Amino acid sequence: MQHFLPLAPSFRAPFLRFSGLAGALLALAPVASGQTFAPAVAYNAGTNANPLSLAVADVNGDGQLDVLTANNGSSAVGVLLNTGSGTFQAVVPYSTGTGSQPYAVAVADVNADGRPDVLTANYGTNSVGVLLGTGTGTFAVAVAYATGSGSQPVGLVVADVNADGRPDVLTANASTNSVGVLLGSGTGTFAAVVPYSTGPASPTAVAVGDVNADGRPDLVVAVSGAVGVLLGTGTGTFQAMVTTTVSNSPGKLVLADVNADGRLDVVTVSDNGSGSAGVLLGSGTGAFAAAVSYATGSNTLPNGVAVADVSGDGRPDIITANPGNYTVGVLKNNGNGTFAAAQPFSAGSTIPAPYDVVAADVNGDGRPDLVTANVSTNTVSVLRNTATFLATQVPALPGAVRLYPNPAAPATAFAVTGLPAGVRRVEAALLNAMGQVVARLAAPAAQGAAHAALPTAQLAAGLYLLRLHAHDAHGTLVGALPFQRLQVR
Repeated sequence: MQHFLPLAPSFRAPFLRFSGLAGALLALAPVASGQTFAPAVAYNAGTNANPLSLAVADVNGDGQLDVLTANNGSSAVGVLLNTGSGTFQAVVPYSTGTGSQPYAVAVADVNADGRPDVLTANYGTNSVGVLLGTGTGTFAVAVAYATGSGSQPVGLVVADVNADGRPDVLTANASTNSVGVLLGSGTGTFAAVVPYSTGPASPTAVAVGDVNADGRPDLVVAVSGAVGVLLGTGTGTFQAMVTTTVSNSPGKLVLADVNADGRLDVVTVSDNGSGSAGVLLGSGTGAFAAAVSYATGSNTLPNGVAVADVSGDGRPDIITANPGNYTVGVLKNNGNGTFAAAQPFSAGSTIPAPYDVVAADVNGDGRPDLVTANVSTNTVSVLRNTATFLATQVPALPGAVRLYPNPAAPATAFAVTGLPAGVRRVEAALLNAMGQVVARLAAPAAQGAAHAALPTAQLAAGLYLLRLHAHDAHGTLVGALPFQRLQVR
């Protein structure tokens, strides 16, 4: 089964480099010594930047993760290049157009030149901005594509929704109660927007994933008092929205499998009351269970949310950006799709009001760090993860692994030889930098060998890890093969 995950921003991880085996990606069920983060370090995002959103990606090809911000106040994208040690150079702003007021930012290669490009949802000019990348961390002048008169887009995601191998753009249009679909040409240009109604409710976020296991990307939308699902046809069109009611109006949302059942779940945040996170477990049919609410703390008023294993136990945790009390909150996964009480970490010594959060390993130590966009101080904060990740013992198996072609487009294949005689099945999982499974399959093993093709056309360009687990005739895990790095173009 393959999950079609968004290129950005819901998981925000295209063009990522794995500089070590992150705890989130360990095949051997790690355990953690306790969750800690170093004090937040702030970086200027630009004069009057008012950053509302951020993305993390390697935009200059040096293998280090850079930070990009959607600067609503200055109508610009701020680019902070990584020095290589998890610290960042001074911000370089790129205009998104006079009065554009970007609300969201994403990174993807939209013109198939192997270089990351930047896209923004421009609230002020009812458009998507496209800044083509040079591959050196600089960008061309923004080109705008209309999202509809008076649409005021506040959310943005990039994914191939019509299976042509070209990235498309989807927007959450707050003022026209719609999701906009702009199909990509593969050359960096986009077709006219096609809107899909979200009913009487204004959407605040959109994500893409295969929520009904038919191999076609679907849309999941946060709207007032509900989460909406628009099932995809696989041709770039979508069915009418069906909603699941939630107790608090969701703001941002992400898709992730939080209970390890192979089905995508929805995680939301809401600033109603003091604030909460909501978890809607997926059925695999496109429907979701009733939302379970988790308090994020007194007066937290969360706006941003991320899902990643920041505690090193192999389970995806929830991270919230809490502008109400200037913190990020970590809700540790209990292992069954429920979560522990929120643990707060300061986003800065001043009053940063973090509006968005991303979890990514920015210093190459194998641990997901936290990066926030701070709306009130025009800064970005980096909280370095200092938790100790310790892997438990699962046998490492002998065997040679070949992965080809690598780089992959639109598919790759793996072949394993030299397996022990008792191995009857090899399970393959492709993971992104957040530790999220973006594609999986199982291949039969016979006479010490196994092989299978792994589709990659729906994945964001960047680096991934291929995890291979071997099982015997009874389905028992007998060992793991070495991780393989895969470049997807």
